Amino acid sequence: MRLNVFETTLSALLLAGVLTTSLPAADTEYGQITGTITYSGEVPRQRLPDNTAVRRKLLTVNRKTGGLQDVLVYLSGENLPEPPPRHEDPEAAPLVFDQENESFVPHLMALRDGQTVTFTNHDNANHNIRTATFDRRNEFNVYTGPEAEYKHTFYAGERLRPIRVGCDIHSWMRAWIYVFDHPWFAVTDKDGEFEIEDVPPGEYTLIIRQPDVGITREQTVTVTAGEVLTIDTEFTPED
Repeated sequence: MRLNVFETTLSALLLAGVLTTSLPAADTEYGQITGTITYSGEVPRQRLPDNTAVRRKLLTVNRKTGGLQDVLVYLSGENLPEPPPRHEDPEAAPLVFDQENESFVPHLMALRDGQTVTFTNHDNANHNIRTATFDRRNEFNVYTGPEAEYKHTFYAGERLRPIRVGCDIHSWMRAWIYVFDHPWFAVTDKDGEFEIEDVPPGEYTLIIRQPDVGITREQTVTVTAGEVLTIDTEFTPED
């Protein structure tokens, strides 16, 4: 069954679909949340132009499907259980934040408390990396010339606040990092799809956030053991 669950707030319009299906029989202890975030309409552009006088688009939208990339989706609320310890997977790919084509790649990164990110520069140009944050542990300003590399370990604060990443040399370059004290978060891929696995059964607040255009939406969700909760959401310029 498919339901429209979000409301119109002033001029903001957010359409959400909810669908529940079953996980494989072996995966019955936890639930899962999946979905697709889409965008329809004219894409807003940055205020500052790049060095070719082009104002780059603020959002990355899949032309065929409308899927919106780089949207943060996470669980919040008083009902969140004690998170499991974070274990380092020796086979997991390292977290890399690159500077390429005078852009940060990825544009939005989410990670857990205590994880280390490697910052690289694959442009044939000088860059620097400056973070703006309320937590001094996550604050730094380093020079990154071509092929340079810098590592930094990030920590979660008492409140979830974005870490803004910028380059003083190229003022249009901007990106975001979020640090969580739990594992129940995801960032949409190039198709606008996300997946949050191993969610303990319960009622939570699901938050959808796109920091470049300042959209934050939230709704109450109920996760059931052995089931997949699918939530599809569409944004428009009116949001």
